Amino acid sequence: MKKLIVFFLVFTLVSLFGLTCLAETNDTIRIGVFIPNAGDPYYQNKAYGYVQAAVLLKQLQDINVELKLYDAGGYEYPLTQIQQIEDGLQRGMDAMIITACDASALIPVVEKVFESGVPVIADDVMVNTETTMKISEDSKHVGEVQAQFIVDRLGGKGNIVMLLGTPGADLTKERANGALECFEKYPDIHILDKQWHSQTLNEALKKMEDFIQAYGDDIDGVYTIDAVAAMAVSQALQAAGFKPGDVVIATTDLHAEIMKFIEEGWVTATIPCQPVKLARSAVLFAVQAAQGKEIPKRIYTRDEIALTIDSMKTFDPSDVFAPDGWKPTFY
Repeated sequence: MKKLIVFFLVFTLVSLFGLTCLAETNDTIRIGVFIPNAGDPYYQNKAYGYVQAAVLLKQLQDINVELKLYDAGGYEYPLTQIQQIEDGLQRGMDAMIITACDASALIPVVEKVFESGVPVIADDVMVNTETTMKISEDSKHVGEVQAQFIVDRLGGKGNIVMLLGTPGADLTKERANGALECFEKYPDIHILDKQWHSQTLNEALKKMEDFIQAYGDDIDGVYTIDAVAAMAVSQALQAAGFKPGDVVIATTDLHAEIMKFIEEGWVTATIPCQPVKLARSAVLFAVQAAQGKEIPKRIYTRDEIALTIDSMKTFDPSDVFAPDGWKPTFY
């Protein structure tokens, strides 16, 4: 398996960079990575992908990358992220990778960076302005896959509640749009309620407790924006006396914490979204852009599989998980 993973990583580098640019430069390329919430296990795994790309570039192409990871502390802190990006510009970074706290709030600072000539890779959660490249999942498609899984598991009939996540992010809005469009195709699927919320365990727990108070046993399925929300849903259901499997829960992200809930039968399925692969690709393209090479304006990764406890047995997690015990350093 390790040989297969190494082969895939080498293949990725060769595909993105080509053989002609091997050992092209020993100059250090300084890249700043700006993420919303390092406390989320999803971003812990993404951090590994960023660092992994820098290590591979040095090992396989003798390209030196100085990588700094910045944590805003939560999606509700766009002003912190704006200040971090301003500081990065002052420090003379050669490229920036930005996962936005807020798609609109970051527009002025991202435009400032972009207009200064520093390449900007919008990664995962887009900013509503021009950037050098945008790379992300196909969020609408992810929402469709989640919803379709719930529909299929319920046999096309049931009552759904939805925890939609942060309203200011395109990713959450697109996932919600995809899920809602899917549910609307089925006349016997009824949306009892849907709520936007900050993507924290406590906020998602409160929303699910409110749903249970209002609808109780009428809830057949739950759409959640991410694994943190799915864990909160599971905890609320357990506290209210539900049993594992009573309610179909479909979510996104795959990490050690959510695996426990899947193994115990609380969470029915998750879409892994492969954060390591996504982050690794973002760094590779950022380096190309810093070197003055042309890169695509838009790339979508495709995460089409809703993993269940059974399909986990044959799933390769190397593009999803950081190694056990690995911890990133954030600024």
